[in-house]
Amino acid sequence: MWSRLVKPAYDSLSWNYWFGQVDARPLGLFRIAFALVLLKDAIYHLLIGVQFYADTGIAPRTVMETYYRDWRWSLMDGLGADWQVTAFFVLWVIVLVCLLLGYRTRWMTILNWILILSIHERNVYMLNGADTVMRVMSFWIMFLPLGRAYTLDRLRQSDLPQTAFAFPLRMAQLQFAFVYLATFILKTYGEMWLDGSAVYSSLQLRGFTHPIADWMLANAPYVFFEVGTVFTVIAEGSFFFLMFVPFFQPKLKLLGLLMMGAVHVGIGVLMAVPNFSMVMLACYLLFFEGTWIARLGKRWHIFADIPALAPAHPFNIRKIASVLVLGSLLFTVIAYNLWHMRPEEAPLGLPISDTQIQVVQLLGLWQVWDMFAPNPFPTDGGMLVNGTFDDDTVRELRTGKESLDELPRFYFGIDTRWKKYDENLYYSWLTDLMQSQAQYYCRTLNADTTDTRLMQVEFVYRFRQTVAYGEPDNPYRDQPLWTIGCP
Repeated sequence: MWSRLVKPAYDSLSWNYWFGQVDARPLGLFRIAFALVLLKDAIYHLLIGVQFYADTGIAPRTVMETYYRDWRWSLMDGLGADWQVTAFFVLWVIVLVCLLLGYRTRWMTILNWILILSIHERNVYMLNGADTVMRVMSFWIMFLPLGRAYTLDRLRQSDLPQTAFAFPLRMAQLQFAFVYLATFILKTYGEMWLDGSAVYSSLQLRGFTHPIADWMLANAPYVFFEVGTVFTVIAEGSFFFLMFVPFFQPKLKLLGLLMMGAVHVGIGVLMAVPNFSMVMLACYLLFFEGTWIARLGKRWHIFADIPALAPAHPFNIRKIASVLVLGSLLFTVIAYNLWHMRPEEAPLGLPISDTQIQVVQLLGLWQVWDMFAPNPFPTDGGMLVNGTFDDDTVRELRTGKESLDELPRFYFGIDTRWKKYDENLYYSWLTDLMQSQAQYYCRTLNADTTDTRLMQVEFVYRFRQTVAYGEPDNPYRDQPLWTIGCP
């Protein structure tokens, strides 16, 4: 009976599933998709690098040092000049192009991890959930043989094997699937995900939505939002199980990928969360089967061969070390994540020592998956940076507009990076960073002495409470936060 329900290749209770061989072609496709998402992010960082990372920008190192935790490191701690920061991001772009093409792939994965961790540790206040996924997965892919399919490396070394040791891939899959499991655990402690109102509340956060979400709020029946809420919870809660349950595979795996894929398509259409849906969908390729690629290859007459998957080879020192190190790290990461969940939200936990916490932080594996959990934000808000000039005009300095009745909304591009940064400025009350940002505007806008002079910068948080279905929208209110005069 068991043999009829369980195919050997998907038997997660078998030795070969963890320590055997896997087809390397899905890893090659994953490398291409993941590198493209990172490359897009690197190009955006190149455009905003001086403003966000140089000492002449809004967050100089002398200010950021007061917020850094003890157990961290960043190559960017030694880079302050504009040209140094620009060169750093140019280097990241070059590394990612090499990774995309599969040139010296293993070294490029290592360099990418060093660079992305250095960038994230330099200014953690502008990071969102997609950044955390990119950083964490950049660590795990260093142990995957991403250079064995669809690479320049394979053209240079045609005898590269088409299969790979399964265990590092399983660890990367478990890490990724845990993202959904941790989010699901938190959401079960939120009233709005249980009563069906979470999606409706989330779409009222205009700072994070596209205009189509406004139309949906005005025209869709409430049952649409209830179904979306229930579907999201079911899809997230079942993903881990569907990926690793040994029976009825690969149908259940495909079902899990399609369900969460639909969720991310919905997020991408309705919400302006930079990179999130793209990087999550790219990581789905880690769960693809070589046979799926072969079927497409037969249709297109390419990549149609299926390599023979040998059973588990005898263990050597390298494989033993890989199993011990990666297995211990994944256990520590899961324990760290559960430790970070506040008791009133998720009273779960695994034993974790201070040393383990320090290791997680040093490797850049710190993560908390609380996206819209346990409940969506009850407040829709955003920052206005108003400048008063010597001719008595007042302009919002980021948009250049003299009067804003509502919040500025950024849907695509580099301006979307302000969302998370402003959220952290407000909720963590980072007055030193507000002051350094004001000094940046004073310095840059007053550089031309022939123009009107900026006299004062005021930070204002504009917000309104979300409402239940059928209730009229609350008006926006302004909360002055900090006023700084220009020297």
